[in-house]
Amino acid sequence: MSRDLESGRREGVRDRDLLWRLAGLMAPYKLLVLFSLSLLPAVALIHLTQPYLLKLSVDSAMLTGDRAGLVSFVSLYVLSLLIECLLRFGQGYLTQYAGQRFMFDLRKRLYEKLLAHSAPFHDRNPASRLLTRVTSDVESVNALFTSGVVAVASDGATILAISGMLLWLDWRLALCCFGVLPLLAPILTRFRGLMREVFHTAKAMLARMNAYLGEVVAGIRVVQLYSREAKNAREYGELNEQFKIAYHKSNLYEASLYSIVELASRISIAGLVWYGGGKILRDAMSFGTLVAAVEYTTNLFNPIRDLSAKFAILQSALASAERIFAVLDEPLELAFVAEPAHAPVRSAASPRTDVGEVVFDKVRFHYRPGEDVLHGLDVTIRPGEHVAVVGATGAGKSTFMKLLSRFYDPSEGRILIDGLELRQIPAATLRRTVNIVLQDVFIFSGTVADNITLGDGTIPRERVIAAACAVSADRFIDRLQGGYDAEIRERGSNLSAGERQLLSFARALVLDPSILILDEATSSVDSETEAAMQLALEKVMEGRTTIVIAHRLSTIRHADRILVLHKGRLVEEGTHAALYRQRGIYRRLYELQYKDQEPAGAAEPPPTAAAPPGAEALVTAGQ
Repeated sequence: MSRDLESGRREGVRDRDLLWRLAGLMAPYKLLVLFSLSLLPAVALIHLTQPYLLKLSVDSAMLTGDRAGLVSFVSLYVLSLLIECLLRFGQGYLTQYAGQRFMFDLRKRLYEKLLAHSAPFHDRNPASRLLTRVTSDVESVNALFTSGVVAVASDGATILAISGMLLWLDWRLALCCFGVLPLLAPILTRFRGLMREVFHTAKAMLARMNAYLGEVVAGIRVVQLYSREAKNAREYGELNEQFKIAYHKSNLYEASLYSIVELASRISIAGLVWYGGGKILRDAMSFGTLVAAVEYTTNLFNPIRDLSAKFAILQSALASAERIFAVLDEPLELAFVAEPAHAPVRSAASPRTDVGEVVFDKVRFHYRPGEDVLHGLDVTIRPGEHVAVVGATGAGKSTFMKLLSRFYDPSEGRILIDGLELRQIPAATLRRTVNIVLQDVFIFSGTVADNITLGDGTIPRERVIAAACAVSADRFIDRLQGGYDAEIRERGSNLSAGERQLLSFARALVLDPSILILDEATSSVDSETEAAMQLALEKVMEGRTTIVIAHRLSTIRHADRILVLHKGRLVEEGTHAALYRQRGIYRRLYELQYKDQEPAGAAEPPPTAAAPPGAEALVTAGQ
């Protein structure tokens, strides 16, 4: 079965299969739905008595001059309307209540599946497209549940009951009414295919619009800086126009179907009046019987007309259901072993001399088949070692970091931490062992403390403060109103870039990982803050395996070892002094960057020159 996650279309999937799966999702609320459905016979019975009461009012009261009887029949008619109203209210309330519970569970399942999906899945699918699945697509399915399931059952029961009453009243009048129904069947079948296709197109266009809108809003400063407002408005207008055209088609089909059913209703009533009127003129039928037959016919086509509207809801819901199941059925690309029931608790003060070993054993990796990014990489990083990874753009540095964090798995070979292959380490354990400080910092809305702990209530406030102080974040936190309880706006918009970077560093340190990866971790802080941070990191990084990735080669001279990657291969390794003397790739990279970074005319320092202690970050050239 092929799958296109963007449109949600999957070959070989039938409506019956989708409805069966949706019914399975509704199973937890079957008692509510069954109780709502149990009201249908009472509603149908009350509804059936109303036209018959009109017949009795005409034949037994109006034509005989029985005023008291007329009052009685009218009173019974009004009472039946009130009872029907109460029963329908109960039906509607129970259905809506069950629908909200169903929608809650479905959104939760989708959200949990999105959280479980690995980096490759999210790299392929824009966030705004996935957001559409969780919001509008779930709403469409919920519309089928709340406005469709019970309503369709009710309409179906009504159609059967009215058909029986018409046959009992006069089978020849019933045939006049039923004569046009066979003509509607092929029309409904044709509209089914047309509306299903147009709803798929419309929903795919909505996902593209949301993805484009999210991208533009996130990059609004760049849009304004380069005066792209008009161009972006035009591009969004084109997407909006395609979406409008798609939904215009759905409205056209829905209106056409409604009109066709209405025409069939009027033709049936005309046939009843023609046939019944002739019978009345020959005194072969009472006038009240014709009135009841016309009323029954009107009531028969009302649910048919409603079913035509529900038909549009059904097709929209099935299109959304396909898109939702495409996400739920997408296999997880990275499977983690289960966390042990009693995982050992490591103290933040425990020595780290025996943990933090990293081994890349003949690791090959490609994002696309046939285009290897890493070629048989063999690297061993000892516990507590400070290693820098350098290389030109595209050398594989970011891939090295992603594989060690297990955002991806190697295509060949294996990666081990403390003798265990990454595939054997539970996700929670791996995230506690390996932590990354990224250059592109993501800050969540919430308090400062929540952004450091990421909502982990087991981390004490003292540990949060200690981590913030270690990276000098306490200096700006103390200035915030509320301190560690100060509210941070979405994406940290009320913080500077340097402040966001410091928070991300405290976030990594508070977890006390045995392996710390710094991806240009100090690029967003000023020189004074960077120097202060390095002084604190000298103690924090003691005994901790540290792998540093950055751009400024002038700041990695004190790393224990420097790994030089070139086109996915390890071509050089050693200390800064040793690599500089080799006159290889590292020296060429260093000299090129050094000339750009040093003041004009400055003499290049000898490779053994020492920098002031704590004044520079351990860094490597980033991807």
